[in-house]
Amino acid sequence: QKAWDDDPDARHTYNMLPKAYKKVHINLERLKRAEAKKYLEYITGHCHFRKHRKTMGGDNSPLCRVCDKEEETPCHLVTQCESTAII
Repeated sequence: QKAWDDDPDARHTYNMLPKAYKKVHINLERLKRAEAKKYLEYITGHCHFRKHRKTMGGDNSPLCRVCDKEEETPCHLVTQCESTAII
């Protein structure tokens, strides 16, 4: 857990999974490949949200298309965006 806490990389993934859970790995193994892929994209932020698309050179703006205030990431949409946050 300490190595996970101290690692400067993968901060989006860390924000989504602050604890290093072995159960996540075990549960992902039980899913069909396409389902596991979607979960991993969401957890890592490597999906079709504007922040990642901007990083990959596909969008002009990383800002949320809903609120236009913060970078559009899965974490933002679920926990911070005033229009979509559920937590």
